[in-house]
Amino acid sequence: MNRILQLVLISLVLFTACKGENINPALKMWKYYELKNEKGCGVNPYINNITAIYMLQKSKNIDDVKHYIQWYFDHLNYPDKNGLTGSMYDYYITQEGAESTDKKYDSVDSYAATFLILLNDYYKKTNDPSIIKNNWEKITDIAYLIAMLQDKDGLTKALPDTDAKYLMDNCECYGGLAAYSQMAKLTGSEAKYYQVVREAIKQGIMGILFNKKEKHFYWGLSGNVKNDINENIFYPDSFSQIFVILYGILDGNDEIKNSELWNKYGAKHKDKMAELPLEQRIIIEMTLLKMR
Repeated sequence: MNRILQLVLISLVLFTACKGENINPALKMWKYYELKNEKGCGVNPYINNITAIYMLQKSKNIDDVKHYIQWYFDHLNYPDKNGLTGSMYDYYITQEGAESTDKKYDSVDSYAATFLILLNDYYKKTNDPSIIKNNWEKITDIAYLIAMLQDKDGLTKALPDTDAKYLMDNCECYGGLAAYSQMAKLTGSEAKYYQVVREAIKQGIMGILFNKKEKHFYWGLSGNVKNDINENIFYPDSFSQIFVILYGILDGNDEIKNSELWNKYGAKHKDKMAELPLEQRIIIEMTLLKMR
């Protein structure tokens, strides 16, 4: 059995044993990720989004994913501490379902992007457009966060009060806006603006974060300082290169191929992958599926 799916199924057994069906949807999703959280835990929406995307790909727990999606919509900020609308905070959720937040987020751009991808994947899996049509204004607010965080160089900032820009986040934003454009067709909405934003992200990645001499990508940018990678370090160095493959940044590019990136930065760390956090293993598995 696939190792990641096996862990998810084990988590499901443990969850079922410790709690009934009325568990908080976000905590329930988190329990599929984290096995040892019987007393409640801090819930990271990014990791929940990745876990839910993986479940859809495996056709597992689709109703739980739907309930989590609605929970996410119900907890969007209007506005948040920085005046942004449509953002999402991290939450602490007890075993009994009580929620609290210290109004922090690890990243605004990636939370938004991965949720857009999740929504589009949910529609593709279920062929049910209702959750998209019923929440279209909120979905547009989420997509606009990416545009709001985009700098003049085309790259998005992870947070509104920092100048840090990350390769992983920008690849996810590129994928998230592709998902938004696909969903826009369901509602008859115009998505040209977001297509322009998306293309600018790609140009920023290729024009600023691509190290042409070494044929790899800087994993981040802060101010004018580019963070170059060490191929012997997995996270964030080599791991960041995998996002370029997963989200199609190199599609149609003749300068460097996906297989080159994977062989140099992914396959090199193959022996370490079994011990990685679940969300990283999920991203790797999805990347290998895309390459196949």
